[in-house]
Amino acid sequence: MHCGPRNNGKYDALYTLTPAWHAEFAAFFGMEHFPAEQLVTRSVTGKAVYFIGAPVRALLAADSSAKLKLVNTGTRVLEKAEVRPGVTWHFKLAQEGAHCLVRHMTRQRLFVPTADLLDLLRRRTMPAAAFRSAAFREALAAASPGAIAIVHDAAGAGELVLGEPLPLVLAATRTDSTPPVVELVVKQQEAISLYNRTAHVSSGASAGGSAGASGAEAQAPTAGEVAVSPADVSGVGAASADASEAKVVAA
Repeated sequence: MHCGPRNNGKYDALYTLTPAWHAEFAAFFGMEHFPAEQLVTRSVTGKAVYFIGAPVRALLAADSSAKLKLVNTGTRVLEKAEVRPGVTWHFKLAQEGAHCLVRHMTRQRLFVPTADLLDLLRRRTMPAAAFRSAAFREALAAASPGAIAIVHDAAGAGELVLGEPLPLVLAATRTDSTPPVVELVVKQQEAISLYNRTAHVSSGASAGGSAGASGAEAQAPTAGEVAVSPADVSGVGAASADASEAKVVAA
């Protein structure tokens, strides 16, 4: 899509993804009304997939002679995952870009109440039986092994509410074991940060802190229990897809 003949790996090169890849991606996540043409990769092997803004894509597509040199482009949404038994599609969601996809997903999207969310952030790996929400356990059992998006559902709506800010979204993996296990993609320091922020918001929204996380926020995580990277890109409420803007320099 965009790669100058003298690039030599110094700047980003962008490549489009194959129709077969797009079909597998759409089927696995049940994507609806998603601008799939805005997904690109920076390598011929497709090790990671990035979401770029429509104006950026149009600009790069018009730059047929590759005079623009890409320094940093797009928001990482997917990464190749290790091959695991029972997993049919070997990509995992990237925490920094999960919010770009979740509104369009009709599969592999699970809603979790605050108490379970805080437990998951503390532990980072949880078997299905450890989740208190029966609705979440049922949704987890119905999901395919592999990448899943876990959405904070503080109000118990079980869906994304039109017109409301996007809540916290966690990138995770569902194992093929019986019963299944949830493994967060989120790294440890980032998970600690997200735990503290979510517990603070939850306790502030409930009178005396009795609602929300059912007392879980009183127990702060330790470094051995949780984690999330310093970027905190998703945060409590998602960042805009505008983060997919490109940094370029003239040739």
